[in-house]
Amino acid sequence: MDTTFVSSVGKFVDRFEKDLVEFTGAGYAVAVTNGTAALQIALKLAGVQAQDEV
Repeated sequence: MDTTFVSSVGKFVDRFEKDLVEFTGAGYAVAVTNGTAALQIALKLAGVQAQDEV
């Protein structure tokens, strides 16, 4: 890495997502900015709603 700049878009993010798909065999990958965002997306996709106990 030549820089410590962090972004959620750009050629390096696109490459990371593509490489992750190839490495895992998943259908697709989406990079997010942090673990909190990842957890929020995972809970939403799992159907967790307000007042659900997790």
